[in-house]
Amino acid sequence: MDNGLSSLASRIKALRAEKGVTQKQLADATGIAYGTIIGYENGKREPNSKAMAALEDYFGVSGAYLRGESDQRDPPYKWDDPESMEAVRQSLPPVLKNLSDAITKCNSRQQKLIFDIMIELHHAITKGDEAEKDSLIEILHTDIEVGVLDNKRPSTQTVAEAEGNVFDRFSDAEIRLFTKFLFYRGIGEDDDITPVQVGMLQSAALILDTAFPVSKINADHIPMDA
Repeated sequence: MDNGLSSLASRIKALRAEKGVTQKQLADATGIAYGTIIGYENGKREPNSKAMAALEDYFGVSGAYLRGESDQRDPPYKWDDPESMEAVRQSLPPVLKNLSDAITKCNSRQQKLIFDIMIELHHAITKGDEAEKDSLIEILHTDIEVGVLDNKRPSTQTVAEAEGNVFDRFSDAEIRLFTKFLFYRGIGEDDDITPVQVGMLQSAALILDTAFPVSKINADHIPMDA
């Protein structure tokens, strides 16, 4: 068993025992599938960003503690803590100024990539729907966090990869339906889809895979005109 998964499994088991709840009760409280909880505790699966956030919220611990990377239980930030949030707000202007100065020192390729990231961030924070805004910002944040934790791998690394390629769990018919949906939305094979958009598609597929587990009916019998 991978050391990271082993630490995560141990922490989840210990925290659940501390709360005195069963795996089923934990699943009901967090909205995570019962079978998925079992997978976490057996060290077979790793939570994606949404599941991780739900577990952190429920147990009141930091993600680093849950993964066994730290013994500091408390989350680093509490969004309802006025002092912490005021410090964040006051830090934003100098951080943005330093960022601007640093970008000017990057080469042309790096500036273009940073520009693309900033466009995606602007798109995320200007969404009107709060739930969608939360989801997009969380995907961006997790993508960066995963890259830093994993020796600064490129931003194409997304949280969806934590559970493997979710599309591997889709049938051929389901993949064809997904492809038809993308073509219907005007996304072609040769279009330049950004890493963030790829991450969003993978996250959407992961949500579908979790929320709608495979039924007893063979997925290959899905009508293509659905």
